Amino acid sequence: MADGSVLPPPDLLRDLSLDRLVEVLASARPLHQIARRWLERDRAKGGGPPCVASDLDPLRRVDETGFLLRRTRRLSEGLRERLERPTPSESVLQWRLDGPIGVNALEAAIRREARSATEADFLIAETALGLARIRPKPGPGCLDPTLVRREILRVAERLIAGIVDRPGQEARELRDYVRDVEAEVRG
Repeated sequence: MADGSVLPPPDLLRDLSLDRLVEVLASARPLHQIARRWLERDRAKGGGPPCVASDLDPLRRVDETGFLLRRTRRLSEGLRERLERPTPSESVLQWRLDGPIGVNALEAAIRREARSATEADFLIAETALGLARIRPKPGPGCLDPTLVRREILRVAERLIAGIVDRPGQEARELRDYVRDVEAEVRG
């Protein structure tokens, strides 16, 4: 089979939580190392011995992911880093946008786990804004950065359209912010 994108993702990557997606996007480590760390942590929570000595550090056990602005910053930085890398092929681009740790999976996790529709709209607007600011880098034998940017902007426009078209957006400030983001995305 020549096209690996048609294969289903491993079970470990199906419907990742928002926290795990943010962890992947914010990390410079390869996905397999991050997944190994998840498995070790999950095993440790199951009653086995701690896998990492740092689990005993009380500062490492503080759950920072609930802090909306910090979480949003980590998310945007991780997305930017991954999507600005040279893109060797269209299948790599599709993996980055549509794969189990791609932008569409991120949107689904935000919608699933946000505490409110307002929080989801804000996080998705921030994601679209981050996408609009991405400047893909060229690389030998890689896709033209202009083509990559066009695809990224297409996804950003779809994200923002889902917010703009959502009825019942309560917070006027959020509506105004979403309109500002929409203007920047559409350039």
